[in-house]
Amino acid sequence: MKKFLSIALALLMVCVMLPVVALADGTSLPEADATTGEITLTENVTLSGDVTLDGKTINTAGHTITIAGNATISNCTFKNAVEGDTANKDSHTVLYVSVGATLNMTGCMIESASYQPLYVAGTCTLASTDIKCTVANNKYDAYSMVIVDGTSATLNMKSGSITMVESTVMSDGMYGVYACNGGSVNIGDAATHTGPTITSHCAALGMNNTTAPAVWNIYGGTFTSKMRADNNEWWKYFAAVLYAPGQGTVNIFDGSFTGGNYAVSMPWSDAGAALNISGGTFANTSTDENDGLFYYREKSSNNNTGTPEVKISGGNFNDTLVAGDVENKKMTVSGGTFADQENAKKYIENDKLVVNPATGKVESKTITIIVPGDTTPAETPKTEEQKNPSTGANDFVGLAAAAAVVALLGSAVVLRKK
Repeated sequence: MKKFLSIALALLMVCVMLPVVALADGTSLPEADATTGEITLTENVTLSGDVTLDGKTINTAGHTITIAGNATISNCTFKNAVEGDTANKDSHTVLYVSVGATLNMTGCMIESASYQPLYVAGTCTLASTDIKCTVANNKYDAYSMVIVDGTSATLNMKSGSITMVESTVMSDGMYGVYACNGGSVNIGDAATHTGPTITSHCAALGMNNTTAPAVWNIYGGTFTSKMRADNNEWWKYFAAVLYAPGQGTVNIFDGSFTGGNYAVSMPWSDAGAALNISGGTFANTSTDENDGLFYYREKSSNNNTGTPEVKISGGNFNDTLVAGDVENKKMTVSGGTFADQENAKKYIENDKLVVNPATGKVESKTITIIVPGDTTPAETPKTEEQKNPSTGANDFVGLAAAAAVVALLGSAVVLRKK
């Protein structure tokens, strides 16, 4: 009887453990199909240590590959046809880079019918890598294609693209790259000022007020968002290619930025956001004269009347500079070229700068002082002895002429100060 009970207990323990075994991740990719050469996942897989993949086609089939070590992936295609479930937070992420891990991808493609196909919590570098959502992106409203999450998270996207099937609902859609909770994002090549193409519905580059901070360095690329409110709908302030409502720093060195209603939206005045622009081209597609390249909200939800810090030292600004009548007292202009010259003048950093009316370019003030030429007739031979040139009436005349020149110079300086 005791022997029977011991056997029964052992079988019971095995049965209890079965679900745990079934849920455990695999530690290696399965073998490729002998006919198609495609690798299809049947479970989540965690890859540790040094991993190199080249020229593979991997169907994740709703499962996730976690990079837990150092991975180098080249010329691979990842695809997922299983749609996500936002209600249950099931993103079917294709690649997850864990804290402390490193992923380098070159010449790859990630296609997914879900959201967040790439989740970065460690360090990820992308070159010539394309990421695409294959369903209308309004299905995953307010989610993103790439998320960079946490103080250990860094995304370096040097080239490639992020695209998505267009939204069928103008108010709903996804972000391109979303950084949160201390994440860092570097977009483009610092040396060449080239970069990826990111086309999204909501902001191509974005943060959130409740998940800040984040740090961005944008060196180049083409960034476009399709969202646009044509009837002043409540969600209009989201319709920008760069959405920076939270604490953090955004440095823009170059790139092309085209939004719907705005190029840059910084709606939360008390958030402590800082934006530094030294280059790039900024535009919107709106025809509403009340829209502009920069959007600031007059008051935030707690009635704080502060404004985000914006410093512009270069770039091309091809529309009304600031939307509406909100003036940002922490916005300064020390360089750049502006279509909206009158508003640009409001933000000129100091009185040594001016907007050139012919070009719209901010330049240093210049002053031209014209000194009257010497009109004294040519000296002719004298028949009488000349007075000593260092004494007498001739000295008085010379002093008077010098005083006249000084007076003219003084007049020019005074006009300059006006």
